Amino acid sequence: MIDADQRARAFVAGELSGAELEAFERELDVDSKLRRLVAALSADLTADGGGTVRSARPPVPSPALERGLELGTLLGRGGMAHVHAAVQRHLGREVAVKSLRPGAVGWARDKLIQEARITGFLEHPGIVPVHDLLEAPDGEVQVVLKRVEGKSWAQLMLVPMEIAERFGGDPIDWHVNVAISVSRSLHFAHQRGVLHRDLKPANVMIGRLDEVYLLDWGVAGTFGAHDNAALPAVRDLPFAGTPMHMAPEQLLSQVDRLTPATDTFLLATCLYQAVYGKPPFAGRRLAERIEHPEVPPEFPAGADAPEELVELLQRALQLEPAARFQDADAFRLALEGYARNRDARKLGRRALEHAVAARAAWERGDRVVAEAAAADAEFGFRAALELNPGDVQTRERRDALASDRVRFAAAHDPRAASWLLDTLSAPPTQLVQQVDRALQTERGERARLEEIAKGADRRIGLGTKQIMLGAFGAIWAGAFVFFTIFPPEHATTVGAFLVGYLGLGVAGTVRGRAQLLQHRLNREMMFVHLSWLSTSALLSFLAPSLGLQFPTLWVPLMLLFALGMAAIAVIVEVSSMVPAIVWGLAALIGALFPETLRWAVLLGALLHGFWPLLVSLRFARKTEANSVS
Repeated sequence: MIDADQRARAFVAGELSGAELEAFERELDVDSKLRRLVAALSADLTADGGGTVRSARPPVPSPALERGLELGTLLGRGGMAHVHAAVQRHLGREVAVKSLRPGAVGWARDKLIQEARITGFLEHPGIVPVHDLLEAPDGEVQVVLKRVEGKSWAQLMLVPMEIAERFGGDPIDWHVNVAISVSRSLHFAHQRGVLHRDLKPANVMIGRLDEVYLLDWGVAGTFGAHDNAALPAVRDLPFAGTPMHMAPEQLLSQVDRLTPATDTFLLATCLYQAVYGKPPFAGRRLAERIEHPEVPPEFPAGADAPEELVELLQRALQLEPAARFQDADAFRLALEGYARNRDARKLGRRALEHAVAARAAWERGDRVVAEAAAADAEFGFRAALELNPGDVQTRERRDALASDRVRFAAAHDPRAASWLLDTLSAPPTQLVQQVDRALQTERGERARLEEIAKGADRRIGLGTKQIMLGAFGAIWAGAFVFFTIFPPEHATTVGAFLVGYLGLGVAGTVRGRAQLLQHRLNREMMFVHLSWLSTSALLSFLAPSLGLQFPTLWVPLMLLFALGMAAIAVIVEVSSMVPAIVWGLAALIGALFPETLRWAVLLGALLHGFWPLLVSLRFARKTEANSVS
């Protein structure tokens, strides 16, 4: 029994074939340790700079020596044949010579000849050319082929780092390009009426200059009505291929259903293996697949596979041939479309990252970061759709971002949310209703704020107030000049004046109610005047019963006047506090020095009468200057 290390080395060297190769590949699919060993051996494999293994085995005698060929070292070994390096002396060209191994069964000779003929029949850049077919008198057969130095697709699948370093870019994109190249070779073969039937990663070679060759046409055959009777036909060998990759019609030997769609299925299994790391039917026994051919391949969830590529593979791997891509060229066009959209997908992925960041920032209330990320995401989605207008997923993600943007904007800036909503082609009804509610709330709040601002606007009724301040200021100052010259004998005299003054004020306010009573600031000012004047009049009428006589009654009255003017100063402007301070100082001086009481009252009355008008005129000039500037 050969140990795992020896079998792995034989696999990497291409020395396994037939049942041995199939058994090893099945074991490779389920044994991660064995895959790591093969990956390490593949990474370390070096020879001639192209990865071809050299052997120290001596060349075998061959009739090719008589045809100008000099055989060299062993390049690879299969179940029935081996391949040696050789040199065509007359051309000085390196070639490969494939011949049967000693002891090979008799039918192997016919099979090798058929393979040589069918390969020679398919002259294509992606198919290794056959230079010559040599037959010795004793029946030995040798096939002279172009020598290809490189690694198989299967080997490179195990070392994605080598793919990234050697070819650059995303490994999956590289695998897609390999599949596109193989599909061209397949399409050429199909046009010439030939099916490969054993397409798997081990049968695709990547050359030193990145050439892609489709190898091993050993079980290939013609299909349909073919005019070349020298070529093998698929009906002569209905069951052929590699079980882990075979299409259902191959498993069931349904020769009439073998079409180019069968090879397309096989090519899709190779790309599936590149994406998911194993063939689509790995781990399923041949008998199980034959008994249950209706079981489709699984597409593991959570794999790092582009959704668009997965959809292509799902179509290509349909169990019913009619549901697949009908030929390799159709599959190639689909893959090329996917490849063309590569930049669009990259832009879309970056845009999605920005969209996720924007949602996270919105959730935590960081509007600045959220809007910046959302703008980047919107730009990325638009750029991706310009490259690939038919990308439904990117369009849906862009619409989802726009909806989220509207939803979060509705909570902070309903008008911006309404503008953003208009950019959506078909906004959800729930989102429209949310924005409408936000706009209604915002309009109500704006109206409330406007009402508050209007109520605090001192310019409203300014002309009317200036007329009333001038008239009532003159009356106030004149009355107190009179009281100073002719001091009243009874407090009721002052009370009567205050009541009359208040009555005139009420009448003037009613007359100018459109500007005074419908404005909050003016209403508050009128209410303060009404309060302190009424209190002062009441105190004057109650003075005799309280034992207060002139001139001492002036002291509490001046304190009331001071409080009234202080309240107006708080409502209108702080500079109106001057009369309040003067009234307070006058009351203090009059209380301390009774002989100065009359003059203190006169000073306070004069300032009280004309200071509010001066403040109003000053405000009017300032307002006019601001409007001009």
